[in-house]
Amino acid sequence: MLDFMRELHGAWLALPFHDPYRHELRTRYHIMAIPRLVIVKPSGDVITDKGRKQIRERGLACFQNWVEAADIFQNFSG
Repeated sequence: MLDFMRELHGAWLALPFHDPYRHELRTRYHIMAIPRLVIVKPSGDVITDKGRKQIRERGLACFQNWVEAADIFQNFSG
């Protein structure tokens, strides 16, 4: 899995298959199949559970929407 991800997808984060946290994330974000891209705020709140679809439809433009929805720059003025 790691070789596949490194060669074809870049530096993505992943949990080992038997990591118990994987089950918690699957339950919390209602993951029924993979691949799935759920975009979350730093708090863990879901911005969208349709990340793959949005990337296919809008390309890189969806990233700006996600950043705005995440409110990660809320403490900066300007």
